[in-house]
Amino acid sequence: MNFYKFFLLKLILFVGQRTFLGRGIIRKKLVRIIEYMLFSNANQNLSNCKFICKILGVPFYFIFDKILDYKVYFCRSDRKEIFFLVRNLSDNTIFFDIGASMGIYTQFLAFNFNNIKSSKIISIEPDPINCDRIRMNLDLLKFKIPEIHDLVKIEQCALGEKKSLLYLNKNLGPANGMIIDSFLPGSIKVNVRTLSDIIDSNKITHITNLKIDVEGYEDKVLFPFFKNSKKNLFPKNIIIEHARKDLWKVNIIDYMLSIGYKEIYRNKANLILKFN
Repeated sequence: MNFYKFFLLKLILFVGQRTFLGRGIIRKKLVRIIEYMLFSNANQNLSNCKFICKILGVPFYFIFDKILDYKVYFCRSDRKEIFFLVRNLSDNTIFFDIGASMGIYTQFLAFNFNNIKSSKIISIEPDPINCDRIRMNLDLLKFKIPEIHDLVKIEQCALGEKKSLLYLNKNLGPANGMIIDSFLPGSIKVNVRTLSDIIDSNKITHITNLKIDVEGYEDKVLFPFFKNSKKNLFPKNIIIEHARKDLWKVNIIDYMLSIGYKEIYRNKANLILKFN
């Protein structure tokens, strides 16, 4: 890609993040323009191309990937949720990012770790490509927070009801991988652990904030944890995706409300809950 394309690409990202043009139908058109710029020339080799962009001031590597949904770089869908977590950062914060994908939530919170002490992020993601992207983006914070890789622990696994080996269906793109019981073309075998196992292995004594987006597997991750854990381990704040709640066997939102959580914000995709 030449200088002018890079400039235009960065301009589109800025406009998509900072103006009304980054929403709705116009956002879709901007994404199509990005895809055309990147992939219309079949002879163009993008394997070694990368550049640093900023999402609302936080540095990320721009990923050249035909199956990536580039609207992620506009950060419109999860903006309120991310800002809520950032506002709730303080000393001794423990943040669990379950279904971290390429690490948007992890990177935003890690970016603010220079202002707080004794805090940690547990970033849980089964896709090895996404795990590499999380590490790569964290490298961009080392100038600001030299010990950033000690503060963010990446757990390359899926979470579920019990320890097992299952499959991650990657056919819907890197941000929409789904855990399935048996192999399908386009899936990979992944290690499945329980949330309690991750907590124990990392010697976690409290959880400040937890975000979970695991494409319909949320109930299988959270219900066994709540049933078998003491209240001192219940996360203070939870952000949960409910867009695929039709796949739940247990309505985990109703259950959390019944054990003391209070709904404080809801949109079409996510819900924010606070433990009373």
